[in-house]
Amino acid sequence: MKNRNTLTIGFLGLSLWLSSIPVRASECTPTQVQPASETREIINQEYNLRFEIPRNYQTSSNRHDSRLVIAIRNPGDVAFEACIAEPGNSGNSRYVATDVTVSIEDLPANIVSLSDLLNYLTSQTDGSVRIEQHSVETIQVDGQDGVLMTEDFWGTRSRFPETNRYAYILHPNGQHLIRIRAWQLGRDDVDAVDLDIQRLILSTLSFL
Repeated sequence: MKNRNTLTIGFLGLSLWLSSIPVRASECTPTQVQPASETREIINQEYNLRFEIPRNYQTSSNRHDSRLVIAIRNPGDVAFEACIAEPGNSGNSRYVATDVTVSIEDLPANIVSLSDLLNYLTSQTDGSVRIEQHSVETIQVDGQDGVLMTEDFWGTRSRFPETNRYAYILHPNGQHLIRIRAWQLGRDDVDAVDLDIQRLILSTLSFL
């Protein structure tokens, strides 16, 4: 019994001593990792679709009301967020990862054809927000009509400017609209790597 008490006291003393040692903090820096040449398949059973992404990229998904958003994440951004989440670490907390996203949302009731989709997309702007649309072209993905376009948002007092490259595809079920977004904060062009990811998704997107 005496030996057990002595051991317990020694362990507590060691624990207190270890807890007093300062944790070495790290400076977290976001870096972009080049996409792997190998790909892997992403399948969504709910909306019966599939596409490919670089093997070293990760995905996360969440819902906003009826919209499903699948984010395709650069491993460098994932590592940065894990680093800055560690106690004592520091870094640019205002850094925003420009993930490529695949969104599936309810198709507006007034959209039946490709021309309806074009009219809908080009009539979304109003005089209160400065948005410029250009490089608009029609596309087909696995037999489905779609629109590819660039949209420059000039910003407001509460929101930074953005450059967006959008692809919109009509889902074959006639009930949903797919939006694939690559974007960049500010007035610069969208990063070439993100555009490559968007092109990869478009070239491999198919419906089950």
